[in-house]
Amino acid sequence: MKREKNAILAVSYGSSLAAAREKTIDIIEKELADAFPDRKLYCAWTSEFMRKRAKEQDGLSVPNLTEVIDQMRKDGIEDVVAEPIFVACASEYQKVIDAFEQSADAFSQVRIGMPLLGSDEDLKTVATLLPKLEEKLSPEDAMVFMAHGSSSAPESNQIFVDLSDELKRQRLSNVMIGTIDGSPGFDFIPKTLHGMQPEKVILMPFLLTAGAHVIRDMSSDREGSWKNLLEAEGFQVEAVPKGIAEYEEIREIFVRHALDAR
Repeated sequence: MKREKNAILAVSYGSSLAAAREKTIDIIEKELADAFPDRKLYCAWTSEFMRKRAKEQDGLSVPNLTEVIDQMRKDGIEDVVAEPIFVACASEYQKVIDAFEQSADAFSQVRIGMPLLGSDEDLKTVATLLPKLEEKLSPEDAMVFMAHGSSSAPESNQIFVDLSDELKRQRLSNVMIGTIDGSPGFDFIPKTLHGMQPEKVILMPFLLTAGAHVIRDMSSDREGSWKNLLEAEGFQVEAVPKGIAEYEEIREIFVRHALDAR
């Protein structure tokens, strides 16, 4: 089949911060395009809020799923590989599945890749990677990851519990993950750290991009930020405001999932 009829679609939540996009979403899109030279690259964001903000702030127009599917249909695309650039098989991932199911007659073939934590094997891979992302974690230090989470859809937080369990299986007891919203939350982290007495706490986001949540909720000087809360507990904290998609090892997982979906 000719390239003009093949597409690789990168679907992300989006980001209103140009600097964050350039280090994460933009790079993943390019890496997907490079991995699929026989396919035309299309991109879409699932967040209407992020689409609106990017348009207002930067004049950037990014289609949503309905719009990109319509455009691919108009362009004569017949075969689509879609890679969702999300953490888990939660609500945003379901939007991708629903959008293509509602347009089932638009293409001859559609295959959808898995998100970052789409399988047990992914959990093992990511758990192994986490303590090595910035620099190899010293046994005397601890690493804390801040995930977003959801109190309105608590079942989606199970993936962070599963990842925590995998870290324990790999005996990475000085690496832990909490959530901004819903369980497991933050409260268990200081208690766990007091039991460990680490020399330093490396604080990082378990978010693909370092957007507003990272700036406001993790590393800012405002009251209630995780950095301030941990320092108030007496810990030396090194905040690393980098989205995990800034790391090549994480981005490679998305590319691999897209290739596996072919």
